[in-house]
Amino acid sequence: VDSKVLMKKKFRIFISSPGDVVEERERAQQVIEGLRRRYAEFFHLVPILWEELPLQPDMSFQEGIDLILSDKGVDIAVFIMWSRLGSPTGPLVVRQNGEPYRSGTEREYDLMMRARQESMEAGKAAPKPDILIYTRSDEVSFDERLRGVSLDEKRVLIEQKAALEEFLVEEFQDAETKTNLRAYHRFNYPHTFSHRLRVHISELLDREVERDQVRAIWDISERGLPYCGLEPYEEDQGAVFFGREDEILELRRLLLHKAREGCAFLLISGGSGSGKSSLVLAGLLPEICENEIDDDVRAWRTLTIRP
Repeated sequence: VDSKVLMKKKFRIFISSPGDVVEERERAQQVIEGLRRRYAEFFHLVPILWEELPLQPDMSFQEGIDLILSDKGVDIAVFIMWSRLGSPTGPLVVRQNGEPYRSGTEREYDLMMRARQESMEAGKAAPKPDILIYTRSDEVSFDERLRGVSLDEKRVLIEQKAALEEFLVEEFQDAETKTNLRAYHRFNYPHTFSHRLRVHISELLDREVERDQVRAIWDISERGLPYCGLEPYEEDQGAVFFGREDEILELRRLLLHKAREGCAFLLISGGSGSGKSSLVLAGLLPEICENEIDDDVRAWRTLTIRP
C-alpha cells in the first residue's frame, strides 16, 4: 500500500438517488473516478453509494446509511432524480417532528441539509457538505415507460412522479410566488448530466485547493517536454492529456456494457489525425488501469499492436 495515499485526505462524495436513474449513478461514479488523477496530489476521492456501504443486519437500510454518513461525514452530496422519489423509510426513521419521510432520498436530503446548516452555525469558513441536486427532464422517456404496463403499474409510476414534483416544489420554490428559493440543476440526457457533474465537482474541488499552490504534474527534467507535435500521445503521457474527458467517460461506459454482454470489443473510427490513438492510449487505457474495478481481474496489462 502506498503510504502517500494513506496520508492524503479522503474526500467523500455521496451519491443519492431512487432506483430509476441507474445509468446516471454509474456515470456519477465514473466521473469521480476520472477526477482522481487530476487531484491525486491533494485528495483521495471516494464515491459513496449505499450498495457499497457495510450495512449491518441489526438495523434497517436507512438507519445503516444514516449511521455511516453521520459517523464519517460527507464532503459533497449529489442527488439525482427523474421520475421517482423513492420508497418510504418506515416508522423507524422519522423527521424531528415525528412525521414519516416519503422516501430514503428525502431522508438523505434532510440529513445533508441539516449537516450543512450545523456547519454554518458553527462558523466554519467552508460549510460541509456541498450539495448538488440534479433532476432529469425527459417526459418522452417517462411516457414510454407507461406504455404496455398494467393500470396498477401506471398508477404507481404516476404517483411516484407526482411525489417527486411535490418534493421539488416544497423544497425549492416559494409556495405563493412559485419562484425558486434554492438552486438545482436540470438535464435531459445521461451524457449531459455527466458533463455537468464533472464541471461542478471540479469547481468545488478547485476551491479546496490553495490558489497559490503550484502543482507539478510533469517533471520536465526527468521526462522531457510533454509536447508531441504531430505524433499521438502515448500511455505514459496520460497525466498531460486533457480536453477529452467526456469522450473517455463514454468509452469506458460503452466498453463496460460490451464486457457485460460477453464481447469486450469497441471500435473507434474517425478521420486521420483526429486524435483516435491519443484518446485510447493516453485517455482510455490509463483510466481503465487506474480506476476500473473488476472482480475477475487481478491486474490490468496493456498491449498495443498494429494490424
